[in-house]
Amino acid sequence: MIKDPNPYQSPQPQSAEFEKEDRKSLVEPNDRRSATKSVQITSILLGSAAMMNAQCLAKEFADISVLGNQSLSNFSYYVNWIFAIGVNGLLVVVLTAASFVFGLRVLERITYWIHQLTFAKAPLSQWNQSVYRTLRSLPWLALVGSIGWCFWCYQFFLLERRSFLSTLPFILFGHLVAAAAYIPLLIRWFWIEFRARSSPS
Repeated sequence: MIKDPNPYQSPQPQSAEFEKEDRKSLVEPNDRRSATKSVQITSILLGSAAMMNAQCLAKEFADISVLGNQSLSNFSYYVNWIFAIGVNGLLVVVLTAASFVFGLRVLERITYWIHQLTFAKAPLSQWNQSVYRTLRSLPWLALVGSIGWCFWCYQFFLLERRSFLSTLPFILFGHLVAAAAYIPLLIRWFWIEFRARSSPS
């Protein structure tokens, strides 16, 4: 015989684990899925630019090997080129695949460390929420950054304009693109903490 619940009994409090999962479910489904997609698109865009850079480096390696040994035949030159392409390309593929699969988890772990080291008062879920919102614009910034990266490769390796003054604009451009990604996140974290510490306990 099944006992009816006591109508006068106070409701049992939820466990800490259940509350944690409940808060997680409120944050993750849409925002985290969108953030994952943003990181994956960014990985592909930057990986493509990195692949171009890797192939330019491979040709540079082959050219240097020929200059170092004038007796090398055309066949040896192309063997060195293909070898360098394989090594550099494999490295780019591995790093791109790793960021594609684990990129968001790494960002969440970094967020956790910063949250702990700064003795943040706001919940970690709010910090992660800020990360997810900031990542919405990341693919567009990655597109701009990858285009700038490809232009730099064209100038540095093909046009052979390798002076510091010709490279400086691309360095500044890269820093500006990166700043457009992390400065909004830092501002969001600052206001979250400001509101959390200003609110009465």
